[in-house]
Amino acid sequence: PKLAILDEPLAGLNPEESKKVLRIITYANKSLDTSFIIVDHKIGQMLRVANRVVVLSDGEIIYDGDPKNAFKTAKVVNAFFGRR
Repeated sequence: PKLAILDEPLAGLNPEESKKVLRIITYANKSLDTSFIIVDHKIGQMLRVANRVVVLSDGEIIYDGDPKNAFKTAKVVNAFFGRR
């Protein structure tokens, strides 16, 4: 497929299983040219494989860009840690 939408693909997985799933996602992205929309709460793992991050807070996009910079913005940090 050209697009796959995954809802919490790492939920309930141990660290080794999570690595395997992320390797499959990375392979499909790079080798099969499949794009992914992934919703997950395991932020650290997602940031390692993502090339773009969109952060929503209360239904509003508060960040759209490079994963390396997501937590450098006050809105994202405040939303993540529950500050307004």
